Amino acid sequence: MTKFLKTRITEDILEEMLTETICQAIGKGLIKSKTIIVDSTHSYSKGNPETPTQILRRMTKSLRRKIYQMQPELAELFPDKPVETALIEDEIEDTKQLVKVLRDKLTYKGCRKQYEKVAALLEDDKIKGIQSAEDLEATIGHKSEKDSFLEYKNHLAINDERLITGIEVTTGRAADTKILEELVEQSQRNDMEVTEILGDKAYSSKDNID
Repeated sequence: MTKFLKTRITEDILEEMLTETICQAIGKGLIKSKTIIVDSTHSYSKGNPETPTQILRRMTKSLRRKIYQMQPELAELFPDKPVETALIEDEIEDTKQLVKVLRDKLTYKGCRKQYEKVAALLEDDKIKGIQSAEDLEATIGHKSEKDSFLEYKNHLAINDERLITGIEVTTGRAADTKILEELVEQSQRNDMEVTEILGDKAYSSKDNID
């Protein structure tokens, strides 16, 4: 079962299974309610939280090391490393210089693969919003001023029969108000007739109330 969950359950398949479950339940007369209850919960990421500067510095260090091992002749092209106290803007600029001098010069797969990872982080300054190199979409959440963690947010809609009718996974920063419409539409696509929505004040934006 664990192998099945890890290797076979993709996001699309999960949605198909959810839809099929609801359709069968409705077909067998097991769902009679027209109410959905919406809520969200936080889940931990398996990645380790890092600052954008730490991520970029570690990945460029790994790239340099691979090149020293596989294509040492390119080492003379390396720009100077940024100082330890460099700001993220300086780190990005120095990394752009490194990417520029190495472009089209890497012949070994291992070097090219690491190069592409670094280059992808520089697109539209993407690196500034990343807080874990192992999990690029997770964000830092806080339980208190001193207690932070790398997280996602799971948004759920269930009916009175306690069957899930809609689900959406976002970064930990996503506002519940922005997800309500999608949960309702998912439930309706899954053949749920929705006449009432129950949720806490996190969903009570003007647009949602209207």
